[in-house]
Amino acid sequence: MKKFITALMSAAMVLATTTLAFADTAHVTISNGQGDIVVAYEDVDLTEADTDGDGVYTINEVLAKAHALYSANGSDDYATAEGDYGLYISLLWGIDAGGAYGYAVNNVLASGLTDTVVDGDYVYAYVYSDTTSYSDVFAYFEEASATVKETEQITVTLYAVVYDENWTPVAQPLENATIIINGTASEYVTDANGQVTLAFDEEGTYEISATSDEMTLVPALELVTVEANQVIASDSEESKTPAVLTATKIVALVVAIVAVVLLVLVVVLVLKKKKNK
Repeated sequence: MKKFITALMSAAMVLATTTLAFADTAHVTISNGQGDIVVAYEDVDLTEADTDGDGVYTINEVLAKAHALYSANGSDDYATAEGDYGLYISLLWGIDAGGAYGYAVNNVLASGLTDTVVDGDYVYAYVYSDTTSYSDVFAYFEEASATVKETEQITVTLYAVVYDENWTPVAQPLENATIIINGTASEYVTDANGQVTLAFDEEGTYEISATSDEMTLVPALELVTVEANQVIASDSEESKTPAVLTATKIVALVVAIVAVVLLVLVVVLVLKKKKNK
C-alpha cells in the first residue's frame, strides 16, 4: 500500500510539472526604421512578461520583456509615456523617433499598447523611417516561416497594408517588390499576385524580406529553413501548435487532479482501516 501511495504522489508531481512546462509564448519582431530587422521572431514567455500579474498579456508587456531579453541595453532601450490617446512608445530599441512607432499583432495593425496578446501570437514593433508623415507601409508575408529541402522551391506571397477611402486598413498583394535574402537584394521580384518562387542551394536559415521602389516598406519577414530530407512545414501548420499545447495542458491538469483525488481516497481508506483495527 505504501508503494502504491508513493507511486501516486510521484505521478501527480510529474503531471503537475508537465503542465507548467508548456509556457505561453509570443514571437516578437522589431525593425529599426533603417530597413533592418533587429529582432526576428524571438520568443517571449508571456507569464514572465506579465509584470502586473493579472494573467492578461499586453503588447506593452511583451515589448518590454523582449527588450529586457534581446536588446544590448536591456530594458533601458524601451520606454513608454501617457498621452492624450493613452499609452504610447517613446523609445524603441534605443531609438527616439518622437513617437513615430507602429506595432501589429498577427499582421493586423493594433489600436494600442494595451491590446492583448495570447499564446502563439506574432508581435511586430517598428520605427517609422518617415517620422513626419508616417508614410511607411506595413508589409508581411503570408507565412511566417517554412522549411524546405535543398532541392525544393518555395513560393512566398507578400502583402502590403494600405488604407481604403474610409481609412480602413486593407491588405493587398504587393507587385514589383524586390526580395531581400539575409540583408542582400536578390534577383527575385514579386508578380501581380505578390508571389515569387525562391530556390536555395545550401542548407541554413534565411531571413526573407522585401523592398519596393514605389513605397517605403516596413520590412516584412519570413524565415525559411533549408534542410536535407525535410518536408515543407509552413506557419499554417505551426499555428496549430498553441491549440495542441493548450489541450495537452488541460489533459495533464485533469489527470493530475484525478491522481490527487485518488491519493486522498487511498489515504482515507488506509486511515479508516487502521481505525477499525
